[in-house]
Amino acid sequence: MQAVPLLRATRLDRTLRRSAGGALLASGLVAASPLLLHYYDSAIPAAACFGLGAMALLASAELALRGVRCPACKLPWLQHALGQMPLGGWLKWLTTFDRCPGCAELMKPRT
Repeated sequence: MQAVPLLRATRLDRTLRRSAGGALLASGLVAASPLLLHYYDSAIPAAACFGLGAMALLASAELALRGVRCPACKLPWLQHALGQMPLGGWLKWLTTFDRCPGCAELMKPRT
């Protein structure tokens, strides 16, 4: 029997994907703000675009950092991966681990 990655078994991979998509869209807004500054006489549209993008970027980071956690012991897995795993291996660990490092509980996939 092959172990299912815990992130997928708890369906928290969806939360991580949503926050990554939000961060991508927010980065696009921030990157578009200089173009708006160049094409309009007023800096208000560019500042609004930059502010909106920055807030959305912070919100998506907040969603990922607080939302991806163990349902049993509430250990934040993304923070654990970023803080405890080697710099080059945190993403691989996050997407492949099958046992919570906080409570060592093996989760069964939801049906």
